[in-house]
Amino acid sequence: MDARERKLKMPVFEGEDAQHWVYRVERYFSINGFTEGEKLMATGLCLEGKALAWF
Repeated sequence: MDARERKLKMPVFEGEDAQHWVYRVERYFSINGFTEGEKLMATGLCLEGKALAWF
């Protein structure tokens, strides 16, 4: 199956294990061809819990 045909969920960040989340979200952005502006907007949408309160 072509990666463009699969629906991948953006990883959610809750404030724990930031390095693992950054690795996963960078791969997500790369696979989906996000621009820098799209990355910034999308990042704000995937924060939850402590991470969202901080943002």
